[in-house]
Amino acid sequence: MKRASVYRVFLLALVGFALSYSLPRTPLGLELDQLTYDSFVRLRESHQQSPKVDSRLIIVEIDEKTHKAYPQAMALWMPLYGKVFESLFQSGAAVIGFDIIPMNTPMEEVAPFLETFLNNRGKLVFVAFYDSDTEELIVPKDNIMALVGAENLGLSNLQKDSGGLHRRQPLSNWQIESTGQSHPFFASLLYEKLTGKTELPRENVLINFVGPPGTIPRVSFRDVLAMADQGESEKLKQLFEGKLVLIGGTAKADQDFVDTPFPSEKPMPGIELHANILNTLLTEQWLDPLKAWALLAIVLIPLAWLSLEKKLVVSTTSTAALCLCWFGGSYMAFLNGQVVEPIPSALVGFGTTYFLGYLYRFNTVEKEQRRIRSIFGRYVSPDVMEAMLEFPEDHKPEEAKSQRVTVMFSDINDFSTACEQLEPEEVTRRLNAYFGEMTNIIYAHQGTIIRFIGDEFMILFGAPKANDKSEEQAVLTAVKMVDRLKQLKAKDSKGTEGFYEVKIGIHVGDMILTSIGNELRSDYNCIGDSTNMAARVLSLTKPLGATVLISEEVKIKVESHPELEFKDLGVHPVKGRRGEIRVFEAFLKPGSKA
Repeated sequence: MKRASVYRVFLLALVGFALSYSLPRTPLGLELDQLTYDSFVRLRESHQQSPKVDSRLIIVEIDEKTHKAYPQAMALWMPLYGKVFESLFQSGAAVIGFDIIPMNTPMEEVAPFLETFLNNRGKLVFVAFYDSDTEELIVPKDNIMALVGAENLGLSNLQKDSGGLHRRQPLSNWQIESTGQSHPFFASLLYEKLTGKTELPRENVLINFVGPPGTIPRVSFRDVLAMADQGESEKLKQLFEGKLVLIGGTAKADQDFVDTPFPSEKPMPGIELHANILNTLLTEQWLDPLKAWALLAIVLIPLAWLSLEKKLVVSTTSTAALCLCWFGGSYMAFLNGQVVEPIPSALVGFGTTYFLGYLYRFNTVEKEQRRIRSIFGRYVSPDVMEAMLEFPEDHKPEEAKSQRVTVMFSDINDFSTACEQLEPEEVTRRLNAYFGEMTNIIYAHQGTIIRFIGDEFMILFGAPKANDKSEEQAVLTAVKMVDRLKQLKAKDSKGTEGFYEVKIGIHVGDMILTSIGNELRSDYNCIGDSTNMAARVLSLTKPLGATVLISEEVKIKVESHPELEFKDLGVHPVKGRRGEIRVFEAFLKPGSKA
């Protein structure tokens, strides 16, 4: 690769990387990251690959059935709450988290459960809520506060991302200016109560959702009361012994719902979001960032090279495959608890690198290829053209260059006589058939047809694409042309279908290759004495009675070829120049494949 090309590759990769690096720091990039996380959460759930639920977690839900059974206002439910607390602790519940703030509760309603409150102080956690609009901390009434204890209050405030969804949650205590105090969050305090650990493993957590709403086990508040009333202590014990029990509303009337990565038509109850936070803490199934910036930088370099150097189909396929691999690899990492950084911005970087690379290629390389194709397309075979287009900078037609080339001239015997005897349409038909057959053989041996003049061919071997076996290709082309004409003649007993007798002359030497003309019309051509010498060799065929005549310079290069044999026809003067030339007639060996 040339130095300029290397610079372009690294510059393009740098542009793609810069965009990928800066995008996550914009609102759009942040939203794309969040949407990717959401899609992974949902995709994981559909593949049944979600994290496991900690067996200690259970929700007692105040659902529609509970509201139907107890239609009175919830402000009057304190006796029901007290009875449930009592039943749960008697059943061996380890910790209870109560996601309701009791207000206006008369002491006489609390009195029957004083023993339960006092005996389980520290195992019963109530919620408080900080209203940032009013800068007020909302807590239970004084009589409940006295029983529960301020140290057993946890903030139920949940963090929303910019899109209004809940994906993260702070865990460290929140220093509230209006109170001048530091307050723990509900889930954090419950974690400390259950585990006995005073230090949290994380300051904040990316919530590792276990599934859509309803995934974490639930028991109806109404059913707990019914089992307690019926004395089903064993059943209650099986359900709640050693458990962290979360009590909260799931009924539509409670309006305690939050938006999560799962479909919005089925929002998650707030109590279940707390349960998901707790599950992430208790199981330590973290979603940790996996920074892949270095890998991204490395991957962008070959992508930039493909975009600049390869055809559209190759660069497009490679870019699509790379995007799929990056997304798929990121998803597999997510299943193993790692959130790759970046994901969407990396895909944007890939797309940008691909697009800018192709844009540059279209306006430079492919533009040059189109120009080369327009000039050389009528001279060379499709496979030679494709090889030339791989490196268009090496085949700029306006740049003259000297190159060793083998030249072949061929014409039809007695063509002028045939033209006098045949109708023009018949001459044209036979010529087209002849040229069609011969062109196939010429192209098969990488020949470049410079011109047709009447019945005459001028063909180059080793130009415009250099070929160190140009002499061999030229001679093989000549003898196989003759052999093919013999085959066609054998099928045409009357000799009325084509031209079958030809003369061919071949010489090799250094020539100047260039495009001659102007913007309106230009032709690829060769300039040099070797062209004239090849024409002189052709002119010797008739007096010597030969069909394929080659110069000694050509013969030296091909004399050991197993398909060829030669006859020395001696030294002859060259018309129009000093000196003599030794020529040889070339034949295809009997039994050789044409």
